[in-house]
Amino acid sequence: MAAVDPCYWYLSQIGVEYRLGGEAMSEYRVYCLDQQGKSVEVQEIAASTDEEAIRQARALKGLRQCEVWRGHNLVAKITDFSLVS
Repeated sequence: MAAVDPCYWYLSQIGVEYRLGGEAMSEYRVYCLDQQGKSVEVQEIAASTDEEAIRQARALKGLRQCEVWRGHNLVAKITDFSLVS
């Protein structure tokens, strides 16, 4: 496992934006939930807007419900993946 820069880790935990190829990006976490609403899996994604993060979360295969978080802020709760192709 590669070493993680502690400064980068801290910034990602509090949702600070960073630049990737000139575009401002934010770190998001997608918490996949079971039927009781308990977190069973976490996936990290990077997106330039909340809407893009939600689109990326909807594109994840095999999910029933999830929450999208930017740092300590809840961005969205997604429960309907039926419209995702």
